[in-house]
Amino acid sequence: MPSAARIDLDAEFHRTRVGGGGGFWVLGVISNPHPHPVADARAEVQFLNAEGEVVGTAESGVAQPLPGDARVAVAVLVPQPVEHDQLKLVASGVASEAPPPPTPALELQHEPPQRADLGGWFVVGKLTNTSAKPIDGARLEIQGLDRDGKLLGVDWLELDPIPAQATIEFDVGDLRYDEPPHSFKITAS
Repeated sequence: MPSAARIDLDAEFHRTRVGGGGGFWVLGVISNPHPHPVADARAEVQFLNAEGEVVGTAESGVAQPLPGDARVAVAVLVPQPVEHDQLKLVASGVASEAPPPPTPALELQHEPPQRADLGGWFVVGKLTNTSAKPIDGARLEIQGLDRDGKLLGVDWLELDPIPAQATIEFDVGDLRYDEPPHSFKITAS
């Protein structure tokens, strides 16, 4: 069976961050400019030589389908960088006829992010499942942003199942950025 044709998505490079073991992270935002949802969205970092030829790639997928006009932060790990003159962030997905999954019935409450005693930042709060059914696979995402709204870092926490009408508390620490964030964006999905 042939694979579905991939369509281009918009990709906006924000910055790189040092990663473990000699690698680094490429941070950015991808968006779906199409009126229909896209499944299997992928962000790809392309490493180009001086002639503009691709000499290496790294990619990361987006777990959820992207509705039309949706934007999502991406962090692509480049574990073993190749020698390059330039890098480029591109994105693609597969057009989908399926409706996007319903937004989970989650209510997020949190304190403002605080500086940690030993450096970095932490966030405490709680997440309530307001529905009559348990929610599996909920995700908490914390974005540190600079003055221009560009990503300084994106961290996420995959949560245990949340029973119906239950509230769980969270404490996310060790959030580190190369410069102090101007603001934070904290979401649950």
